[in-house]
Amino acid sequence: PRQAYGKGVAYAEIDGRGVIYITTPGFFLWALDAKTGQVLWMWRPEEGERFDNAPRKGAGRGPAFWRSGDDKRVMDITPGFFLVSLDAETGIPDPNFGDNGRVDLFEGLRNSDGFADIDIGSSAPPFVMNDVVVVGPAHKVGMRPRSKSNVKGDVRGYDARTGEHLWTFRTIPERGEVGFETWLDDGVEFTGNAGVWAPMSGDPELGHVYLPVESATGDRYGGDRPGDNLFANSLVALDIKTGERQWHHQLIHHDIWDWDNPAAPILADLPNGRKIVMQVTKQSWVYTFDRL
Repeated sequence: PRQAYGKGVAYAEIDGRGVIYITTPGFFLWALDAKTGQVLWMWRPEEGERFDNAPRKGAGRGPAFWRSGDDKRVMDITPGFFLVSLDAETGIPDPNFGDNGRVDLFEGLRNSDGFADIDIGSSAPPFVMNDVVVVGPAHKVGMRPRSKSNVKGDVRGYDARTGEHLWTFRTIPERGEVGFETWLDDGVEFTGNAGVWAPMSGDPELGHVYLPVESATGDRYGGDRPGDNLFANSLVALDIKTGERQWHHQLIHHDIWDWDNPAAPILADLPNGRKIVMQVTKQSWVYTFDRL
C-alpha cells in the first residue's frame, strides 16, 4: 500500500497567492489554493499498457517546481516513466518541453530488451536545480528478482526548459569507465538495478547533485556479480550541468542484504563554516562528508 501514496508537496507563490502542488493515488496531479484548499486545476495522464506494466503505480513522492523569470513549471515523473512539465498556473503541458510536454524515459535505457515489460519507474520526484532536471529510476522490489539480468538504473539529466537530454551517469559502469574494474566477471554486462529510488539533494552554489544509489540485482544474492560492484550502494556527487562525477564513497561493498541507501542526503552548513552532506542508512549509521 505504501506505493500508492505521495509523500511530498511543492509550494510556490504565484501572483501573490500561495499554491500547493500534490500527487494522489492513480497519479492525479493537483494545484490547490494554500489558504482555502480550493482546487485550481487537476491533471492526469492516460498511459494505457505503460501504466498497467509499471512497477511503481503510485504517486512518487510529490512533484517538483521550476521557475525562471515569468516561466513557472510543475514537473513530475508518471508511473509509465514519462518526465512531464506542466504550466504551473494552468496545468497545461508545456508545448516547448520534449514532445508536447513530456519526455519518454524509456529511450536510452540499457538492458531493456528481452522482457515483455520494462522493470523501471520512479518513486521520487525529479530533482530540479540550476535549470537541470535529474531523474533517478526505481525498480520492482528486488528481494527475489525474476532474472539475474535487469534494466540498469542509470541517472539522467535534462534541460528544464526544453527537455533536451544533457547527460547520463551510468551507475553500473562500462568498459573504460571508473569502477568497471570492481566487477570481476561478465556480471557487469547483464546486472541491472543500482538506481536511485530515494530523493536526491543538491548544492546550487557548488553545482553538485548527490545521488543515494541503491543495490544491484538482486537484493539477497550476489553470486552472479562478484566484486565490489561500484557504484551500487554509494553516495555519488555529480556536476549537475555535465553529469561528471566529482567524488563518490561506496558505503557497502557487494551488497547481499538489501542495504541500499533509503533517504535523501542531508546538506548542512555548520557553525564553524564547514559544509557537509550526510547519508542516513538502514543500519542506523549517518555517514558524513565534506560537500566539496
